[in-house]
Amino acid sequence: MARAPFTANDKVSLSAEVAVFAGRKGVLSAQSTSWRPTIVVTIPAAAGAGTYTGMITHSVA
Repeated sequence: MARAPFTANDKVSLSAEVAVFAGRKGVLSAQSTSWRPTIVVTIPAAAGAGTYTGMITHSVA
């Protein structure tokens, strides 16, 4: 699926669900992964003054 490390050139809009990582675990092997995401919020210059909110959901299945 995706490769790492990611750079600013790999950024995507989060207006929809985005898969960051996918993999498979072998039957007889222990595996792990970790990630340290950087979230960048860009507010358009034309946006009105006020309080803006959002939600980031991180799940592992």
